[in-house]
Amino acid sequence: MNVILSIKPKFAEAIFAGKKEVEFRKTIFKKNVDKVLVYSTAPVKKIVGYFTIADIVESSPDQLWQRFGKIGYINEEEFFKYYRDTQRGYSLCIATAYKFNISIDPHVLVERFTPPQSFRYYEGDIDSASHCTTVFTFKKFTDNMNLPLAFETFPAFLNKRLEGIDRVPISAGI
Repeated sequence: MNVILSIKPKFAEAIFAGKKEVEFRKTIFKKNVDKVLVYSTAPVKKIVGYFTIADIVESSPDQLWQRFGKIGYINEEEFFKYYRDTQRGYSLCIATAYKFNISIDPHVLVERFTPPQSFRYYEGDIDSASHCTTVFTFKKFTDNMNLPLAFETFPAFLNKRLEGIDRVPISAGI
């Protein structure tokens, strides 16, 4: 099972630049999640990539800030404003982030797509969603995981929709 997570553009960009190692949330998934698709909110309004989760930590906002504040790419004031009136929060520790070379219009994946307030489940296979490049692997969370450094996929259903668009081989950007 995968989820689509709404994330502000500045935070989405920071994830794929390797600057944001955790994503803070007020609510968490009830089902096991393999991949988190990043829906970059307005003005982008596209699914720009995805990440895998190394760990999910539940704690008080104070404890989340103490443990992850320096790697969360958010200032203290903004962090505590987000968690205002909240007793518990979650930190999604990012294992590996994959940025799409071509951002995806979410309507291609989900008919009648509306941006999730927090997240929505997505049963599709994200490996078949776009041409991906591994952007950043967070070693502190992934030392015991066996993760690929890079891969590329371009499924038939997207090839038909993307005919005529030049694609840069994954090795060209590395």
